[in-house]
Amino acid sequence: ARTNKQRQEIAAKYQQKYGKSLTDDLKSELSGKFEDAIVSMLLVPESHDAVALHDAMSGIGTDEQVLVEILSSRSTKEIEAIKSAYT
Repeated sequence: ARTNKQRQEIAAKYQQKYGKSLTDDLKSELSGKFEDAIVSMLLVPESHDAVALHDAMSGIGTDEQVLVEILSSRSTKEIEAIKSAYT
């Protein structure tokens, strides 16, 4: 298992070595929920939370459990970072 920081370093080295995005290459090779999970693992935490919040509020109805879980467990600083990532 790798930490998010390690995954970010791997993605950066991949970009340096091959001149293309690891995320884009994985998206072209994977599909479905597995693709979603792998791509999600390559996001920085605030971007991951922003995507999860967006998905929870999109479409018909809202997934209140996701909203509560994310917003109640993050510090003010983390919520500010999520807001920046969301826009």
